[in-house]
Formats: sequence, structure tokens, C-alpha cells
Amino acid sequence: MKTLTLFRHAEAAYALPNGIDKNRTLTQNAANKSKSHYQRLINNGIDIDLVLCSTATRCVQTVASFETKAKVVYIDSLYESAVINIFEVIKQNSTSAHHVLVCAHNPALAQFIYTLSNTFYHIEPADFVTFGYDKMPFDLEKLNSIMPAVLLTSTTFMS
Repeated sequence: MKTLTLFRHAEAAYALPNGIDKNRTLTQNAANKSKSHYQRLINNGIDIDLVLCSTATRCVQTVASFETKAKVVYIDSLYESAVINIFEVIKQNSTSAHHVLVCAHNPALAQFIYTLSNTFYHIEPADFVTFGYDKMPFDLEKLNSIMPAVLLTSTTFMS
């Protein structure tokens, strides 16, 4: 059984008028806070060996602040993602990893947890605040069996 940790990026600065959302940077204190949140995970015995990170600047900066020794893979499809994209990214990239951390955005992360809690894992839905994270076991082989339910549930959730 593998473990999945979902981590919402650290607090981002507001976008400037006519600015590009994907290029928003972290606030001044966010990088330090992000590093301490990640360190808390490590101190609680969470040994992450793979980080899947959105290519949005705020996610890249969040993961950079971790100073992790885990392999980091930057994935463009985690930005403005849907639940099904998160499943696909995990499935395609985590075959040899034991503990995967995904650093991405709301509403997709909250929807992902909502979907899992209603189809497979029976965890409480979460609405991630910045620095928010949730950890759950997952069986990569079972992802294929939940895909049809994910499509149905995410469509229902988005309506």
C-alpha cells in the first residue's frame, strides 16, 4: 500500500491587474511557513520519496522551500486541473514510489478528496486552506477500478 499526501501551495500574493494567475508568487512569509509545515510532516514520520508539483510559480516556490531530497516532478496538467487529471498524474508517475506528495491547487484538491471519500477511502471531505494537507493510503492497482466512479462523482460535484 502506498501513501498519498495532498498539499495545497503556500499563500500566494494577489494577482496584479492584467497579471497571469499562473505566475503569482508566494507572499513574503509564505516560504518560511511552508518549510515549517513540510518539516512537521517529516517530524511526524512521513517519508516522502516523490513530489508531483504543479508548474504554477507558487507551487514551484512552495516545493523549493521544502528543501526535500525526494524526487520532484513538475507537471503542467496539475495547474487548473480536474479530479480525473490528478488521478492520471498519480497513476502515471508513482509506480515505484511509496509515499507521493502532490502540491497543487483548489478547487481540484478538495474535489479530489471529496471524490475519494465518496467512492473508496471513506475520509472526510476537506476544503484546503493554504498550507493545507491531507494524507491517505492508496493502492495504485485499485485506481483503475475507481476511475469510472471518479468520472461520475466529479461530474456530479461540479454541477
